[in-house]
Amino acid sequence: IKINRSSWEDAAVPAVDFENDKVDNVSKRLAAAGFRVGEVIYQPHIGRDVVLGLSSSGREIHPGQKLPKTTVINIIAGQGEEREIVLHVGWLPETVFLI
Repeated sequence: IKINRSSWEDAAVPAVDFENDKVDNVSKRLAAAGFRVGEVIYQPHIGRDVVLGLSSSGREIHPGQKLPKTTVINIIAGQGEEREIVLHVGWLPETVFLI
């Protein structure tokens, strides 16, 4: 029997610049530290894919906090702002686009 002791060890949650770091960057840092990335949970926020927080098992996680390496960490991110653009082009009817 071979036991992989490294999975039992604790690791510090890497630094996250909330409201500036993007989901892809934070996912890579979490994986490099030995954590498993869970779901990306989107919340209303002007910035799309901007990391707003981290959680695990329903609890808020903070950078620097020590957790077992295989802990699943969810990323809370901004869903972005939906913008409405109305085009008025002479002979065409008014056209509305959501971006």
